[in-house]
Formats: sequence, C-alpha cells, structure tokens
Amino acid sequence: GADGTEEKMTRLEDYQIEGVSQRAQRGLIQGRGIYLDDYINAVYRQEPIAKSKHGVWNRVVKSFRRHVALDKETGHVITCPVGSSDVTSLTVLQQVVSIIRGGLERAALGQSLELVIVDRWWSVKPVIRWVQEQKDLTMLTWAKDTKSIQEALDQISAEELKEHPVILKVTDEATGQVEEKGAGYRLDTDLTIAELEQPVRSVVDWAGDPDSPKRVRLVVGLEPEELDTQTVVDDLRFRQRVEILLKQVQRRLNWSAFGGGQAQERPVVPDIPDEKTRQKMTKNQKRTATELVNHTAKLAQVEQEIAQLHQKKAPTNSFGLGLRHLKPLAHKLQQDIEGATIRLAELDDWLQRDQQNLPQAPPEPVADLDLTREAIITQLKLDVFTAQETLIDDFIDQALKPVLRQEAQRQAAARQQLDLRSSAQGRQDEPLCTDPEILYQTKLANLQRETILCRLLNQPGHFVKHKTERIILSVANRFHDRR
Repeated sequence: GADGTEEKMTRLEDYQIEGVSQRAQRGLIQGRGIYLDDYINAVYRQEPIAKSKHGVWNRVVKSFRRHVALDKETGHVITCPVGSSDVTSLTVLQQVVSIIRGGLERAALGQSLELVIVDRWWSVKPVIRWVQEQKDLTMLTWAKDTKSIQEALDQISAEELKEHPVILKVTDEATGQVEEKGAGYRLDTDLTIAELEQPVRSVVDWAGDPDSPKRVRLVVGLEPEELDTQTVVDDLRFRQRVEILLKQVQRRLNWSAFGGGQAQERPVVPDIPDEKTRQKMTKNQKRTATELVNHTAKLAQVEQEIAQLHQKKAPTNSFGLGLRHLKPLAHKLQQDIEGATIRLAELDDWLQRDQQNLPQAPPEPVADLDLTREAIITQLKLDVFTAQETLIDDFIDQALKPVLRQEAQRQAAARQQLDLRSSAQGRQDEPLCTDPEILYQTKLANLQRETILCRLLNQPGHFVKHKTERIILSVANRFHDRR
C-alpha cells in the first residue's frame, strides 16, 4: 500500500473483482448506480450457526446472507458476495463497493460506482456517517422509524409541509378531462439527526391526516441541484427490481439450503460492560417486563372469550373473532410469554452480576460457516443466470420481434378489412385496435420470459456437470420455427 503495508487479496476476492470486470467489458453492466439487497439464506445444520431474523418467516433462524447488487441501468446482476448472518450493514456496503469499484478499475473503462440504492437495513448511523465521509458516493434509502428520526421530524411543522403539496394529474373516465388532484405533501429538506455531525438531506412525505405518520427518504451525499426530488422518489420506487430478481434467481438456480463447508466456532471474547451497555440492558429489561405484563393481560382476555364461546355465547370482542381465530392467538401469546420470561430472567441475571462486579455468564457458542465454496458456486450460477437472460434477449430481438411485427400487421389488416368489434364486458361493439404499432407493443409486453427460456433449454442438447455440483449449462441445437 501507500503506507508501506502489504495488501493481500484472496483468490475469492480476485475472482469476484474479475467477474465485475468481465461483465463491464462485455457491456452487460455500467456500474455507475446499483440496487443493493440482502437475502437471508436459512441453513439446516446441527452446529451453532449464527442466527438472524428471517424477513418472510418472521422468526430467528440459523442462516447466512447473500448480498445481491443489480445494475440500475442495464438490469443485470453485478455481484453477489456472501457472509455470516450477523454481519453489519456497514461491512456489507464496504465489501460490495470495494468489489464493484475494483472490477470497474480493472476494466479501465473510466467508470466508477457513484450511487447505491438500498432498503431500511442500511439506514443506520454508522452507514450514513461512512457514506458522508466518502464524498464520491451517494446513498438513497428509506429511514427507519427510530427515536432519533422521530425527534428530527418533530422539528418540521404541519404548516411547513402544507406549503409543498403533491399535485397529480388524473383523467376523469366520464368526461375525459384532465384534473389536478392533491396526493399529500412532500418536503425536500435537511434533517439534523442525533449523533451525526452533518445534516442529512431528507424527502419527507405526509398524507395530511394528523394521525398519519411522516415517511422519510434519506439522500446521503447529493444536493437538490444535483439530484432532484422526483428522481429520488422514482429511484427508490424502482428498487423493487432487485427483489424481483432475487425471486427469479432463487427459483431458477435453486440456491443451496445447506450452506457452506466446515463450521468453526468463534473464539470467546470476554464482555467488558460499559455505561452505554448498562443503559441498553436496563432499557431492554423495562421493555421486556412491559411486554410480559401486556401479553399476560391479553392472554387472560382471550382465554375468557374462548370460555364464553364454549358456553355457546355470542363473541364480545370488537372484531367478532370466533374459536378458529382465538385459539391460534392464544397459542401465539403463550409462546410470546415464554420467550419474554426467559429473556427477562437473562437480563435480570446480567444486571445483577454487573451490580455485584461478578463476571458475566459465558455467551453461547457461535460458529461461522466456511462460505468460500458457496461464494464460488453462487458466482458461477449468476454467470449462468446472466447467460440465460442474454440468450432470451437475443432470441427475442433476432427471432421473435420480426415474427410479432408481421403478426401485428396481419392482424391489423384483418381487423380493418372485416370491421371487427369488441365483445369484452364494458366495451361491447367498440371497434378493435387497428394500429400495427400498438398491437406489436402489446404482443411484446405479453411475452413470458420464463416460458421462452424453458422451451429454449429443453431442446435436444447435453448438460454439463462438474463433479457432484450440477452447473445448469445447455448446448442447444439451432432453433427452427416450424409453425
């Protein structure tokens, strides 16, 4: 390095950087802006693997994480590193930025990563502070509903928000006239968030109802004259593309539910509590005790309601719930009470040991998976996925589009000649569209990429396997249109 230290790069890091470089040289990615998402991959191992809360299952599971970066301009996957389930969001962002910038620098195309669009997992103070220090990187994200964010929002009055209404142009179906309609309020301002040295540009949305919450988009790194408000709103709305891609990759490439090679336990580091940790534990103790009291009171009400229903009495709850819904609710409350009781005992023991200056109980062992093989297989499968998507694009452009355009022209001519009318409900006897371009665009929009890929890959050919790991490659015969 510049300071005389020796920089080391593992073969896996070099492979990931080279993968980004190759994609950039082939024109598959631009790398200037990315959508970044995080996927919890549950694993089924007996070792004490680090756990994390699964977003869909809504429970804590043994797992590791996949971090998928999607190119904002081309829609292709850039990279997908993997890591332990309890890795911090800052570490993930730094790793992804390092891989992409290293690959773009190796490709020598004069491009650099400038924009990262992420979800709420990254809207924490360490990440915001790090992005502010970079100067050449911008991050867009939704803000978490935390105490510091709420305190910052309290400084914005309703009167100030009402000076910036959102006006939408809506077409009246009856008259066909375009009318302007209010859709809440949106203010582009700077928020001063506790423990952050610099203010953060924020786009605040409010529906106008006094009881409705204010939602905040954070723009870290760019001023309004560099990135306007509407662009910020659109970029965050289109972040769902990476989530759709994740579902496609998971369905098509069958990501492993085993996860990694050998598991190694982490070394036990003695926990030396400080004042901040004590305050956190005390706060958790109060919150857990309150949850326990509330769950117990709710369970008593539910059990009383169940007893009344068993006596053939009408339900007295405001929602009119019957036994079918009340019994699972009672079971869920019992599980919550058991969990809160165990957690409260742990917190009481920790605080008691701290007051008596006794050593804390040793933490439960945690093991890390060797994810090197999984990272390589993931990268290989992403290359296959990109090759499949490119194959579909080429097939649509070279084989299907000419056929669809001819079909649209033939259909338009037939409709015009025979004066065909619609039989759809609500549009009876209306003349059918005879514009070839509109019909052609409709046919393009109705193409099902998954069906096209399935038919292409199921042609006569042969598959390639590498030892026991199946790599989904197919060498297909030339396509012949026999219609």
